[in-house]
Amino acid sequence: MINLLLDSNNWSISDVLSFISIILVIIGGIFGYKQWVYSNKTKRADFINQIINTLRFDREIVETIYMIDYIITIMMWNIKLTKLYHIYLTFVI
Repeated sequence: MINLLLDSNNWSISDVLSFISIILVIIGGIFGYKQWVYSNKTKRADFINQIINTLRFDREIVETIYMIDYIITIMMWNIKLTKLYHIYLTFVI
C-alpha cells in the first residue's frame, strides 16, 4: 500500500481519481459539519430570542413578573423592619 503511494509510476487514472474523490469527501464532510454546528447555534439563538420577546412583550407575563417582584419587595421590607424592630427592642428594654 505504501509502495503504491510512493511510486508514482504505478499510479493509474482510477487510483488518482479515487484519491481525489476521498479528499473531496473529507473536505465536504468538514464543511457540512461546520454548517451543521452553525445551524444549531442559530436555532438556539432564535429560540432564546423568542423566549426573551415573549417575556418582554406579553402583557400577562409582564404584569405577573411585576406582581411577583412587588410581593418579594414587600416581604423583604417586612423582614428588614422586623429585624430593626427587634434590634430596637433589645436596646430599649
